[in-house]
Amino acid sequence: MNPFAYDDKLEFLGVLAGGFVIIVALGTLLEPPWTTNEETAAAIVQTVGVVLSVLVGIAIIQVTYSRSLRDLLPGGE
Repeated sequence: MNPFAYDDKLEFLGVLAGGFVIIVALGTLLEPPWTTNEETAAAIVQTVGVVLSVLVGIAIIQVTYSRSLRDLLPGGE
């Protein structure tokens, strides 16, 4: 018997927060930055920001989710 069994109650909130960040980043791509900005450099920076936001969302999920991320994918075992 392990008296120090710990079940993280905030794991669910971490996965939700990471998923929210990813959804917002993908929603930003629905209105492409290059159509609203005339400067190419600014559009590139905005697009890189979207990619970095998706990576931050994945990192949040990776840090808070205690099992393998493959369990979250459809068909993951």
